[in-house]
Amino acid sequence: EKTDPELHAWTELFIPGGGWRGFDPSTGLAVSDHHITLACSSNHPETATVSGSYRGSAQQEFNHSLSITVN
Repeated sequence: EKTDPELHAWTELFIPGGGWRGFDPSTGLAVSDHHITLACSSNHPETATVSGSYRGSAQQEFNHSLSITVN
């Protein structure tokens, strides 16, 4: 089943031992690989591209691909 893409916000919270988890009130589901983070901010006028940092021996890999087709 094909669904049209939507642009909307979701909320995220930090769960000790579980890290950051997103919840999408539009669908009533947890954020998954079907969600693409384009920007984040606690104040929407200041929305900027996602960035971050960490200290220590943690390792992170981030891969993404985005394709938008307007008909």
